[in-house]
Amino acid sequence: RETLTVSKLKKELISRQVVEDMFADRAREVKQSILSLGRRLAPRLLGMNAREIENEIGKETRRICLDYSREIPKT
Repeated sequence: RETLTVSKLKKELISRQVVEDMFADRAREVKQSILSLGRRLAPRLLGMNAREIENEIGKETRRICLDYSREIPKT
């Protein structure tokens, strides 16, 4: 209990609501990125064969994963 009190005084803890809000925001960002894949990729995929399309989708998917694996900024 004392450790918790000291942590609160040092402002090392984030309230549960803030964590939930940050998680929800991140989830919305990921969802929006995934849902916009078709619109962003379609022009680049025109004329490509199946293997090239697969590679482009894979690259874009990895980029999204990398973008959203970053640390959530502290408030």
